[in-house]
Amino acid sequence: MLLLTSVLFVWHMIHSSNSVPVQGMGSGIVVDGEGTILTNHHIIAGASRVAVTLNSGKRLAGSIVGTDQITDIAVIRSDSAGLRVLKLGDSDALRVGQLVIAIGIPLVFCWVVQP
Repeated sequence: MLLLTSVLFVWHMIHSSNSVPVQGMGSGIVVDGEGTILTNHHIIAGASRVAVTLNSGKRLAGSIVGTDQITDIAVIRSDSAGLRVLKLGDSDALRVGQLVIAIGIPLVFCWVVQP
């Protein structure tokens, strides 16, 4: 159950002077108790507003801390501390044939874990 409460939806709003605002979404994981969330750059690229929705349905405002387009990584911060944290593994300690998982929300299918 820890896994499900540490993975969340990341929503963004992109405003442009030439078009109607566009809302998009992706997934992210809580990486510390201060509300820091790891997601992908392509999910929040160009966003003017960011929010996260927890598994419980609670929606929290967020802000972009930083992004890296080359590695497709982004860090956002939610307005709430005390979120459940998902411990990241050590990729240097992996062995050939060891099970690893990818976590995400592809095509809005909630809480997908893929071996």
